[in-house]
Amino acid sequence: MKQQMKNYIHRLLQHFLYDILRPYIVRFVRHFIKHHLAYLIIFIAVSSSLIVLSPGKTSLENIYPPDTSQTPDNPIIDRTSLTNFGQDIMNGRTILLVTDNPYWDKVMIKGSIPADFKIQSQSSPYIIELPENFIEKINNEEVNSVFSKSIEGMSVQSIYDAQYIYINCQKNYPLRIYVDTVDTNILHIDIAKTENPYHSLVVIDPGHGGSDPGAINGDVCEKDIVLDIALRMEHKLKDLGVNTVYTRSTDKELYHRWITDYTNFLKPDAFVSIHNNSYEEPGPNGIATYYYTTGDYQKKERISLAQTLQDSLIKEFPKWTDMGIEKRDYWVVRKSDHPGALIEFGYISNPNDLANLIKPEIRERASNAIAAGINSFLKK
Repeated sequence: MKQQMKNYIHRLLQHFLYDILRPYIVRFVRHFIKHHLAYLIIFIAVSSSLIVLSPGKTSLENIYPPDTSQTPDNPIIDRTSLTNFGQDIMNGRTILLVTDNPYWDKVMIKGSIPADFKIQSQSSPYIIELPENFIEKINNEEVNSVFSKSIEGMSVQSIYDAQYIYINCQKNYPLRIYVDTVDTNILHIDIAKTENPYHSLVVIDPGHGGSDPGAINGDVCEKDIVLDIALRMEHKLKDLGVNTVYTRSTDKELYHRWITDYTNFLKPDAFVSIHNNSYEEPGPNGIATYYYTTGDYQKKERISLAQTLQDSLIKEFPKWTDMGIEKRDYWVVRKSDHPGALIEFGYISNPNDLANLIKPEIRERASNAIAAGINSFLKK
């Protein structure tokens, strides 16, 4: 009852902020721009001439450098744990260089303990700090084999109570450092083969969050299940040349209007919202994917995205009930200016589906299937 009251109050506040207060704010901003913008520009110009830079600084950009680490157009360093295919291809090696990916040269390092890392240098040579004895026995032959067109060399050193990896790579080539989703003892260091390894952009929306838990069954909340699935997808997609942006990557609540405004601002090639289903009775189960169309606008693309995602999930989970695709008037797909789909992966209200959803290996397989579906759609 308390949760229902909390959700009711939240929706009242949302209605007040977006439907009542927002028009007045927009009207005020338009009035200000129309009548006072010129004075503001003059004030900024005069104020900027009074700024005294500290010694060695030549511009405000040097004092306040822009954060380019997570922007879609320039992801220089990208640190996110929990995502990759998790395939064990090390074959007993500690360090392995994989160069057959068309977008990335991939270095995999297998440690004896979880890869709890820190990035100590934000430019080449990059310095990555790892726990002491992460690599129990350093094989110099393996270290020296890490060399390619984008990687100029790598070294490993143990200093006091830590190990450090030094890696030189091409300037301005994006670098990704992350922990494997299946084996947390494996550290991935991926260096792009070009300055822009991405041919597409997709926005991933893990449903609900914060004070909005979504569907609940006991201690299991939809918001947690779908966030874990979503975070596992990032580097799977980036390995395929698909840049990935999240509407949320932590447990926070988002307004539906903000989600679609943000997505439309980014202009992605696809938008995918991930949810779990629920029903008042425990019987219904399975996987469904929803889309929305108005007339013929992107009708073919939106249906294709939904069907491709559904097919990919059912191929991975053939014993799950295939509920197919359906047109539904969900806000996040209706208000998207770009092809979008909403996945309902399993029913939290169904005992069998719930038992599967709480398994990390099921969520890993689901993330693989959704990433594969997105990639198949983008290739069409």
